[in-house]
Parts: sequence; C-alpha cells; structure tokens
Amino acid sequence: MHLAEKIVLQFGEPNNIDAQQWLSEWIDQQCPALNNVKPIELLDSDEGALEVEKVLWRMVTGVTA
Repeated sequence: MHLAEKIVLQFGEPNNIDAQQWLSEWIDQQCPALNNVKPIELLDSDEGALEVEKVLWRMVTGVTA
C-alpha cells in the first residue's frame, strides 16, 4: 500500500486518484510486467510478493527493466 500511495502522489494527485482504490483495481488485473498474471495471485508466496513489489518500485522510479 505504501508503494501505491507513492505512485499516486507522484502521478495521480492532480487527478484525485484514491491510492487504495487504484491498488485494489490494479492488483486484480492481469499485469504484463508479471507475464499477464494478476498481482493478487502472487501474494501468497514470498517470491511472488517480491515480484509484485519490484513492479511497483519500477512504477515509482520509472525503470522499465
């Protein structure tokens, strides 16, 4: 949630985006950066949660690799 808030503050504040709502929608959609797997499907393991965290950090920093 902390990373989602950072993303929204960085990119969405002028658009009145709610971080919690954005995260709840994003986490339940297929994510190309995760091989089209829904992030929520990966959160039941440490390895999967780390992959989701990496994607969120890439959103925050703008790194694409």
